[in-house]
Amino acid sequence: MSAVVWVVASADAARRWTDALGAAGVDAVALAWSDLAPPPDVDAAVRALETTDADLVLMTSRYATAFLEPDAGRGLPAACVGEATATAARNWGFDVRHVGEAGGAELAQRVLSSSSALRKVLFLRGVDARHEAGDTLRAVGVKVEEAITYAMRPRQAFADEVRAAPPPRVVVAGSPRAVEALHKVVPSSEAHFVAMGGLTVLAVQEQLGAEASITDRTDTEGLVAAVRAHLEAAE
Repeated sequence: MSAVVWVVASADAARRWTDALGAAGVDAVALAWSDLAPPPDVDAAVRALETTDADLVLMTSRYATAFLEPDAGRGLPAACVGEATATAARNWGFDVRHVGEAGGAELAQRVLSSSSALRKVLFLRGVDARHEAGDTLRAVGVKVEEAITYAMRPRQAFADEVRAAPPPRVVVAGSPRAVEALHKVVPSSEAHFVAMGGLTVLAVQEQLGAEASITDRTDTEGLVAAVRAHLEAAE
C-alpha cells in the first residue's frame, strides 16, 4: 500500500491540493474542515475599500476578494501572498505591486524593503486570519486598518471523514484553525506535518505534539514539492 497523505484545509484548498498531489502520483485524501462563507458585514468591507486612503491593500488569501463586487479594487495598489491571491486581486481590479511566496511576514518585509514611505495599509482578511503580516508592519510604525471580507464555516462531516480515512504518513495542514479542528478529532499524531505558514507549524507542535516542516513557498507547486520530498526521504 502506498503512503497516504491527508490534506486538512478549507474545502476549496483541500480539493485543489489533493488534485495536485494526485497528479504528482501521491495518494492524497481531502479532509475539508470548513467551507467558505460570507463575512458578517459585506457592506462594511465595501465601504472600507471605497473610502480608504491607505497606501496599499494587503491580501494574504485568495478568498479576500470572494464576496466583493467586480472591479472593487478600482486600481488600488495591492500586495498579495501567493500568485493565486494576486490573480484574484487583479481580476477584481487591484494593481498588484508585490507578490510574496513565503507567508504574510515575508510579504510585509518585501513591501517595507521597497517602500520607505509606507504610511497606512488596508488589510482585507478573514474572520480568523493570521496576523503575521499586520504585526510586522505595525512593529515599524505602519498603521494597519482591517476589513473582514470572508469567513470559514466549520463542516459537520469533518470528524466522521477523519475517522474513516486511512492512517497517514504525512498530513498537510492549511492553517492553525485546520490544526485545531483536527486536534478535536485526533488528539495526537505520529505523522509528519507539512504546514502552510509558521503559525501553523507552531499549532501542530503545541496541539498535536507532532513534527512539522514549513513549505518554502505558499503556492500549490511548493506544497507538492515539500510533500514529495518528505515521502522520498522516508522511503
